[in-house]
Amino acid sequence: MMKNHSLNENQAPQIFVVENDSAFGHVLVKKLLKMGYQAKLYKEGANVLKDMEIKSPDLVLLNIQLPDIDSKQICLDIKSHPILNNVPVIMFVNLNSTSPKVLKGSKYQLSELFLVKSSWTLSALTSKINESLRARLFAMADLVD
Repeated sequence: MMKNHSLNENQAPQIFVVENDSAFGHVLVKKLLKMGYQAKLYKEGANVLKDMEIKSPDLVLLNIQLPDIDSKQICLDIKSHPILNNVPVIMFVNLNSTSPKVLKGSKYQLSELFLVKSSWTLSALTSKINESLRARLFAMADLVD
């Protein structure tokens, strides 16, 4: 049975971090916990889908290059699910670019595709996480009204 989780004032938002690089994943989770979020690290993409069937997170932070499953398929599965489709998904990858950016016009317009350059900054990524969670909160408030 799936529990439909929603953002509320009484509970810190839950973020599922899907990252196969343990060191990078632990840095992300530690930063998110320090910011007041609940965060859970998944080293394999298949496991996150199983857990989302039990408890839906408020946001999924998804490495686009996972060894066990196609990350784009995870995103498609989330966005085609009748309950999970409103969960923001930020897909990221380490690229050698000049600055982190959100790609508009991706052919996978099912998530926000946030590219983190090799010399990434946590502040840029956490700003995008905060922005996505605020947008989801406002969207959910509009549904209630």
